[in-house]
Amino acid sequence: MIDFMKRIAAMPRFSRGRVGLRITGNSRLFFRFLHWRYRTGVTRRLGPFFSQNHDLVQMDITYDCNLKCRSCGRQCDQAPSTERISLQQIDRFLEQSRERNRQYIGFRVMGGEPTLHPDLIEILERLLEYRKVSPGTAVRLETNGFGEETKKVLSRLPEGVLVLDTGKKSRKQGQFRRINLAPVDLDECRPYSFLNACRNKHYCGFGFTPYGFYPCGTAGAIDRVFGFDVGRKELPDHCDEMIEATEKLCAYCGFFWEKLGLKVSTPETVSSSWHDALERYREKRPPLSLYR
Repeated sequence: MIDFMKRIAAMPRFSRGRVGLRITGNSRLFFRFLHWRYRTGVTRRLGPFFSQNHDLVQMDITYDCNLKCRSCGRQCDQAPSTERISLQQIDRFLEQSRERNRQYIGFRVMGGEPTLHPDLIEILERLLEYRKVSPGTAVRLETNGFGEETKKVLSRLPEGVLVLDTGKKSRKQGQFRRINLAPVDLDECRPYSFLNACRNKHYCGFGFTPYGFYPCGTAGAIDRVFGFDVGRKELPDHCDEMIEATEKLCAYCGFFWEKLGLKVSTPETVSSSWHDALERYREKRPPLSLYR
């Protein structure tokens, strides 16, 4: 676990920063710089600020969850579902990775609650097997640790799997943001280009869902509610910035404005775009094409 986090921390701070500053996420200078750099005109000249991280994979293997925390970033509470990745999809991803000799820093097996996936052990064994191709790849399971069934599954994990257990006792725990407050609905975000994404695209890795590959895991969850169907159906190359998906999905992600350090004036937690999309989802889930 410690080695895994050190390798993430050692990644370049900003791959597209054009200034000679060492700036941190908590400094006023950082946010002043971002507010200038994110402007549409500046982005048009310099390109998107954050580049796509192809060395980490966020695998949302299921959207089922035993807690369904409020304002869940994967929409498990707002748009509950039992959708999950199949073993065939895992095998296809690993096959494509082997064909391209892809070397990953790590696989982050997530959800939903991943211990609810009936094939979790087999998935983990396949991911561990990939280390014959990519010896430095860490396999990490991220779980809420809630309930006896989850604990039983955790006790049977294959050797070599790192576990991040948040140890939640109820759905009220955790630092959950206003993910459903879409920046496209906010006056405060009008000067900014969504192409820039947020630091999740660079630090968290790309998302892998039943519907393909996304700039991050949160983007995949947004797509399953809105139904844009912009997930890549082939493993993206290192040069693929997933521009279309970034611009489309970041427009609806509450992390975008929050990680710009904006203080939005509305007390709402669900903006109009999300309200309409969730209503449509409850009536009929949007048809998305599967990754095969």
